[in-house]
Amino acid sequence: MSMSDLQAFRSELSGVSELCESNGLSEAEFLRNRDRVTHLELFLTPIGAAGTAPLQWFPGLTSLQLTQCELAEISGLESLSCLRKLWLTENELRDVRGLQGCTSLQELFLDGNEIVSLEGLERLRLLEVLWVSENRLTSLRGLPTLAPLRVLWAGRNILTGGLASSLRECTALQDLNLAGNEVDSPSELAALGRVMPQLCALRMADPHFGTCPVAGLPHYTALPVLPLPRPPHLYSPALSSPQPPQGPCSFLRKRTFY
Repeated sequence: MSMSDLQAFRSELSGVSELCESNGLSEAEFLRNRDRVTHLELFLTPIGAAGTAPLQWFPGLTSLQLTQCELAEISGLESLSCLRKLWLTENELRDVRGLQGCTSLQELFLDGNEIVSLEGLERLRLLEVLWVSENRLTSLRGLPTLAPLRVLWAGRNILTGGLASSLRECTALQDLNLAGNEVDSPSELAALGRVMPQLCALRMADPHFGTCPVAGLPHYTALPVLPLPRPPHLYSPALSSPQPPQGPCSFLRKRTFY
């Protein structure tokens, strides 16, 4: 590190000291090995005036966890092109802008924020796991380009409908958790089944997020929506295979009323 870099470290990026201290790194270790640091984490530590800018001094990060840090926006991650796993849980985020440079991300956890839109994920074309539960989402728009996505947990948001059109291009999606949302129509589930026959697990209820209204309807478990080849989730009234023989008949009789 040059002398000018050292001065910048001490005068402008005071947050680096906090990051190092929280992760057991001395200043000497930082100066000698900062390019080799692959994981950093902060818990219950409010982000200071420097924000997340100090992270640019760790270009080799592959995993980063910032939990309950009172983070209001995503910034300073542009140089983290090697980042594969990112936790920004239980902060104060309202959108996902600022992740455009993290093109190597494979797993992203945004639970427990105040996010109202997923617009801004378009460049994360390697993303396989996305958790956005307990936010304020009314739509899943922003996901059409995420073809490799395998796992999507979006429990306890404000989702009601239009889910199939938002997820149409997620052709690898196998695990979808929508528990605790406001989905109340079997036709919404039927649409999901038509565009995503590859789903192995669909959760409309679980002990943590709660239950969608549709999961409380009579004969919910008999709805012939998804040919799921695996057993249903232990805690969820899941749509499983094989379907009971009366399933199609019950569905046809009841679809008139929902």
